[in-house]
Amino acid sequence: FKDLGSITSKIVEGPDGRLYFGTFNGYVCAFNTDGTEVWAYLTGGPVESTPAVADDGTVYVGSVDGSVYALNSDGTKKWSFGTNGYVQSNPVIGSDGTIYVGSNDSKFYALNPDGTKKWSFAANNAVESNPVIGSDKTIYVGSADGNLYAINPDGSKKWAYNTGYYMVHSSPVVGSDGSIYFGSESSSSGTLFAVKSDGTLKWSFTHGLYVTDPAIGPDGTIYVGFDYLYACNPDGTEKW
Repeated sequence: FKDLGSITSKIVEGPDGRLYFGTFNGYVCAFNTDGTEVWAYLTGGPVESTPAVADDGTVYVGSVDGSVYALNSDGTKKWSFGTNGYVQSNPVIGSDGTIYVGSNDSKFYALNPDGTKKWSFAANNAVESNPVIGSDKTIYVGSADGNLYAINPDGSKKWAYNTGYYMVHSSPVVGSDGSIYFGSESSSSGTLFAVKSDGTLKWSFTHGLYVTDPAIGPDGTIYVGFDYLYACNPDGTEKW
């Protein structure tokens, strides 16, 4: 396809089989898997946030224009919610339909399905990390203030783990034992952290300047990128 700008988000497949993504030119796009365009909705800024598609076909996505958008399955706007900063975080949909998303205005938002604010949680710097919801409905999200936050479903702080670094842009992932794995970066190194469900450190693994989002294999191996792709054992030792 052409004219819509370079792809600046991850590409996701919705329950309808369509592919959804954002572009630098500000479009949220829906394509068929054969490459034909279904629709493209223009926001007011680059779309670096990866769309989340609900079972009813509603597409939730953030834009650098500072808004979270809800788009109908035909590409028309359902509603938009404005924040005071860029929205580069990927929205996540809770089991009750609540939409969770971070903003560069140093707040993390919970929005009702109708676009009204349910609550907001104040961090001390931008929230660009993508949230993840644990089995007990605790929401985990990182901030550029160096903290990983555990937030209760009512918006209150459960705990915060301070990495001692200046940013947590990496998206957390929750292991089968409830441990939370995420990356944090300083000016000189990147570290993969494993934190227990009570907010205490399990272990950390430092290597290289940057760190990607971690992923967990079915055997519990944690995969993460620094200057190389690393596989870490569940105890934090290097596998390869």
